[in-house]
Amino acid sequence: MSRVPGREVPMTLTLAVRPLHASPEEVTMGQKAATERQVEETVDEAEMESEAEETGTADEHYNLVSVLYHALQGAEACGTYIEDAEEAGDQELVDFFEEVQEENRVRAERAKELMMKRLTEAERQAA
Repeated sequence: MSRVPGREVPMTLTLAVRPLHASPEEVTMGQKAATERQVEETVDEAEMESEAEETGTADEHYNLVSVLYHALQGAEACGTYIEDAEEAGDQELVDFFEEVQEENRVRAERAKELMMKRLTEAERQAA
């Protein structure tokens, strides 16, 4: 099982590695390796429900907060990556990391909007 802070999530992961310019033998070897690395895990739904009860937070709200947190973390990390790329004199990477940083900022703003909408709706229902 994969751990997400505070809960377990179902995961089926199949890794398939195939080089762009591979011979048939290399493709067969890659498929065999991917099959050997296949991982399948199942989560007991009752366990997930008990965790939601423990936190008092609905899964969809928890997920939204998680996306917000990770978007903000990603935007912050990109600041460091931009500095590193600038020091290396790699303008292409500077541009790329600035683009990723902006995407994370937009994602964080959207998550905040969605959270505010849900908080407002919950407040109205409670009144």
